[in-house]
Amino acid sequence: MLAPPVQFSYNPVINLIPGWEPLVQQITSPLQLLAVAQGYVNENKWEDASHYAQAALSADPAFTLARILFGEALVNLGDVDAGLVELESACREDDKAGREPLVRGLVARARKLSGERREDEALEVCDRALKLSPQNGAAYQLQLSLYMRKGDGALLRDDLEGASNAYRLAGDLKKAEQVHTLFRWQKQADVEARARSLEIDERWAEAIVMYEKLLEIAYEKDIKESWKTALSHCREEAELAVVFDEAMLAFQATDWPAAQKLLLALLNRRLDYHRGSHFATELLDHAVRADSVDFIQSLPVFSPLKLAPAMISIQNARRMVRLARWGMGKVGEVAFTRDDQYLVVSSSVGVYFYRKGKNEIVRFIDTDTAVECMSVSPDCSRIATGFEDGTILVWRVADGALIRKLRGHARKVTVLAFSPDSEVVASGADDGSVRLWNVADGKILMMMQGRLRGITGIDFSPDGGHVAIAGGDNKIRVQKIDDASLVRIFEGGEASYRQLAFAPAGRYLAAGVDTGAVEVWDPARTDQPRVLAAPPGPIQALRFSAQSDKLAAGSRDGVIRVWHLETGELQWTLDQHTAGPRSLTFSPGGNMLASSARDNTVRLWDLGKGQVLQTLDGFTGSIERLFVPSEGGLVLSTLADQTIRLMNLADGRQVSILGENMRPEYVACSQNGAWAAGITQQNRLFIWKLGNRQLVHTISLDEPVSSIAISAEGHTLALGSAGGGLQVFDTITGAVKFSMQAHPARIGLICFSPGGTMIATMGDDRSIKLWRASRGNLIQADDSFKDEIVSAEFTPDGTFLTCGTADGVIAQWKTTTSLIFHKQFQGHASAIRSLAHSPDSSILATGLTDGSIRVWQLANENLLHTLSGHGGQVTGLGFSPDGSLLLSAGTDSIIRLWGAVGK
Repeated sequence: MLAPPVQFSYNPVINLIPGWEPLVQQITSPLQLLAVAQGYVNENKWEDASHYAQAALSADPAFTLARILFGEALVNLGDVDAGLVELESACREDDKAGREPLVRGLVARARKLSGERREDEALEVCDRALKLSPQNGAAYQLQLSLYMRKGDGALLRDDLEGASNAYRLAGDLKKAEQVHTLFRWQKQADVEARARSLEIDERWAEAIVMYEKLLEIAYEKDIKESWKTALSHCREEAELAVVFDEAMLAFQATDWPAAQKLLLALLNRRLDYHRGSHFATELLDHAVRADSVDFIQSLPVFSPLKLAPAMISIQNARRMVRLARWGMGKVGEVAFTRDDQYLVVSSSVGVYFYRKGKNEIVRFIDTDTAVECMSVSPDCSRIATGFEDGTILVWRVADGALIRKLRGHARKVTVLAFSPDSEVVASGADDGSVRLWNVADGKILMMMQGRLRGITGIDFSPDGGHVAIAGGDNKIRVQKIDDASLVRIFEGGEASYRQLAFAPAGRYLAAGVDTGAVEVWDPARTDQPRVLAAPPGPIQALRFSAQSDKLAAGSRDGVIRVWHLETGELQWTLDQHTAGPRSLTFSPGGNMLASSARDNTVRLWDLGKGQVLQTLDGFTGSIERLFVPSEGGLVLSTLADQTIRLMNLADGRQVSILGENMRPEYVACSQNGAWAAGITQQNRLFIWKLGNRQLVHTISLDEPVSSIAISAEGHTLALGSAGGGLQVFDTITGAVKFSMQAHPARIGLICFSPGGTMIATMGDDRSIKLWRASRGNLIQADDSFKDEIVSAEFTPDGTFLTCGTADGVIAQWKTTTSLIFHKQFQGHASAIRSLAHSPDSSILATGLTDGSIRVWQLANENLLHTLSGHGGQVTGLGFSPDGSLLLSAGTDSIIRLWGAVGK
């Protein structure tokens, strides 16, 4: 209720007369009516008071006191808004008389709003009341209670800032400070979470702003230091990102020198810098290869980076990267692009684009590992490549960019095919499954098989509605694309189907059989195939011409046969390959046939004459051994094709083929590069002088050779035999210096000490023996080490003999005066087939079967770096004479060069 209104003067006689109420009806004077209204106020009869106050106001509209009483009566009756209208009007007429009644009315209005939980409006009304009457206790107390309630509400909503401000206005400073502290912590936590999120997303500029804001609001010293560190990191990353973006712009503009300079700047600051899947080291490798015709300049300043790299050391080994690649790898599959412009050839290192009819490579896609199968989309926009680990990579032909990485197969992908509209790719693998992939988003559309022993053939029907699958058994399954339902099964005899193909413009389906036959089905006419006979032997490649009038098949004997499809007439027998074809492809016009074979050749055939138009060279077999002599500037390698090849260390160009028909695992080269020796398939020993490539001795051997080595200066040659015999020759005269039974069983490895005074032999009896090279005296034997040794080399300083075992152990013997076991440690989980020491003997490089190389600090067995880049087993390692390069060879048929970049 409101406080009692202002007391007005009125006739007191009326109140003294018993039964006075009837008498008031006769009163018409405004003053007397107001007096009656006041009497009702005194009795808290607000409705009657309102009536007479209104009557007084009606009698005299300018009667301010009547308006005030009328307004207060309305407020007390609950009609606060109407009452306030009257009170505000009265206050305008007489501020002195009307101010306090108006304030009471405003307080009533504020209480009503408070009861309706409209705190903000109530506070506005309280603010007005206090402006009119700053000392009004009711308005002040109501305002404080409203701020407290508002603070409590904000606290419930977790609005700590609002709660703190409200409590402060309510006068509860202690509670306000407590909540403000919580608010600061919450605000810091929110901003920090945002900053961390931006940092994770590599949005460095925004993260910097957030961390700067955090430092402005931070109070605690420890956390402030943490944010300073984070801010410094973001600023550094932002700077690196600018350099990276500039490098990528240089890439797009093919400005290779600028790209190299920028990437080197990145690597000098951060060796492992990458953005997403783009590593600076790999981009640098790409820029170097794109910019270099001659991979390496002349010694001793030889680097594809136009730098003079320092000697590889313990301090800089972590900065070793790929600098160059020698060799094109082993040949894979071939395909013409439908626009008849290019011949595409896959290999063990990537995919090459040749201009049709020319030995000119116009593009190379580096896949870093062997391409097991390949398919070019009909619209020539994409290439799909399958790999040993079950991965499928899809590349854009226009710029060679990787656009899709498809994962799903558990084992090697064996066959790929694009749908006629180029939107779907089908894949088959050794896990027995066939998957259909949407190229646009990389999602699996369907899995069509999963229980076959392996998939040997896939092709889409010309209308794209069906896919045919050969699974290594005597059945061909044709399934619908829409629902994978089985439409047809073609069954042969006992032999398995290996290849299949639909005729692109016809009704035929052809399949190659293990027996060497080719079966051609015409499902619309008969259930029995037409058989095109070929000599016994599995069909390894099969292809229709685009016009569907020719069918070519290649068998294991290396012969390719071309039939006219309608007549079944054998048109051509093409027999210049020495090994089975891997794939066949007709040119879009049908007048040419390209073939790739396991003899690592690609041939282009003129089908008008049945002759070879062109042979693409540069592909080789596996590199079995690698030697990097200290003099002469040469690199010697032995290949699985039974050749010994000499290359120039300055540029990787082939100097000559030293020998043919050699057993590649039994070749040796002296450390000074003056002499080389090898064993032929007929067990004959060849000895060459490398200076003039002269064959100086040919010696027939009585026992099969199992190991070979030449002393560092090249004057002494040692042979180990399968029976454990050791023969030592003088390379100058070709005479036998001595011969003995060194081991009771096969000698697997022989090494000369750097000075040539000692020979170490390792036999299948698991013993190591050290001999004097001059007379064959046994210095010492050690049969306590029972692991199988598969690689060995003396350190260049002659102090130790380092060995790698089949179980991945690295072991060392001290050999300065005798053979004393020094130490061993586990280097790998698999066999160490190759190893090499740096010229200063401080670093050991070891090669793995998975294609990686590990670089060790020998003194403390510290792993310095792991290098990845070979698509097969590392078979040979060697440091350049000045120690600035590490060369590695592998079964992927390439030699890689590694060096330390940056400062």
